[in-house]
Amino acid sequence: FFHENCSFFCKTDARAETPAEARRSSRSKEQPQAFSAAGVKSRRQPSKTTRSFNRANKISVPFPSVGVPYLSANGEGYKLKTGGITVWKWIMTGMIAAGAAIFMLLNSAGAEEEISTKELEEKLAGEQADDYYFVDVREPDEFEEGHIAQMENYPLSTLSEDYASLPQDKPMVIICRSGNRSEQAVEFLEQEGFDDLINVEGGMLDWEGETVQ
Repeated sequence: FFHENCSFFCKTDARAETPAEARRSSRSKEQPQAFSAAGVKSRRQPSKTTRSFNRANKISVPFPSVGVPYLSANGEGYKLKTGGITVWKWIMTGMIAAGAAIFMLLNSAGAEEEISTKELEEKLAGEQADDYYFVDVREPDEFEEGHIAQMENYPLSTLSEDYASLPQDKPMVIICRSGNRSEQAVEFLEQEGFDDLINVEGGMLDWEGETVQ
């Protein structure tokens, strides 16, 4: 009875695996499946270097596939890549561009207007000369030695005490000997709430027009 029914007890539905199928099965157990962004299995498997790096650092990243970021070794360390272009380059480029734009915006917002002595002469001779207020911030002795007729003397040394009497309803043109003190005067008046300030570049050293004493 046992001999006749041995085939019944020993019978199995599983077909014996071929050597090739056994090798494929073994590899599939060792290596995790990679998925693309759409959830479809990718044929590309992570390299031994990537798997070793992931295991050593205990990180989990998507494996290489089209359109999916992954970690790759290129001799300089591991960098996050997308589509062959390193993400950190995008980030750095964006930060530099944003910083440059902010700097230019702030610089242009706080930049003072400057004119040459030739342009000053044109303003003084023009029909709109009364629309400006002209200030000389040199010391009184310098002013008395020779100054432009339309200029009012407000020495820089006492400007912090006298600035309140300056008008704020019209643009102010400021001059000094070389342009340094007038620039300081512009900065001070800006801090005190004045706007439409114009610095004369080169000062009286570049002035070629008439002066009075």
